[in-house]
Amino acid sequence: MSATGTRQMQVDTRERLLDAAENLFAREGLSRPSVRQITSEAGVNVAAVNYHFGSREGLVEAVFERHATAVNAERVEKLDAILRDAGSKRPSLSAILEAYLEVRLRHRKERDPGGPGLKQLFGHLLAEPPEVVEPLMQKHFQPTTNRFLDALAQALPELPGHELEFRFQLVMASLATTATAAPKTLNAPTSGQHKKMDTETMNDKQTIQKLVTFLAAGLRAPSAVQ
Repeated sequence: MSATGTRQMQVDTRERLLDAAENLFAREGLSRPSVRQITSEAGVNVAAVNYHFGSREGLVEAVFERHATAVNAERVEKLDAILRDAGSKRPSLSAILEAYLEVRLRHRKERDPGGPGLKQLFGHLLAEPPEVVEPLMQKHFQPTTNRFLDALAQALPELPGHELEFRFQLVMASLATTATAAPKTLNAPTSGQHKKMDTETMNDKQTIQKLVTFLAAGLRAPSAVQ
């Protein structure tokens, strides 16, 4: 086999492992699938995990990184355009929020158009202990998060930095809930006095508009605790 053919086979093996691990993690959680299960689903040798990722933990991170890289790149591209258009003026708070939210929600659908696999994967990730989740979030999302915090500080210069960071944590929590929840779970019980919203047929654009309106109001609210 030529060197080119060997390299392509290695790439194929790596992608098969990533796909198999992602599917198993989405179905069973991050902790349950064994290396043997993953390699069996991928149709490769057990040693391939260590060869390509160094360890099972390295494979988990690679699955996470594959999605984080795509989301971060597009978020930064959109944010740069918003800041460029704003020039010396305050950037639009709604536009910043929409860039942050829309990319994640759309990526979820484009990556897994056939079902809830990616939603389940991130749902399982968020349920893992902090010592598992926090290093991944810090490494793969914190630099982009810092870019958005800087932009939000420009949009809301009157808001103290510590308050802005706390409120942005609530933005991220709202996005995580929306991105990983099934539509039915978003249709919470009501007082019965009003017609329920049909969250199962609501498209991403409508969801994003409602989230932006809600979150922008929260970010703009005066700081109650000094």
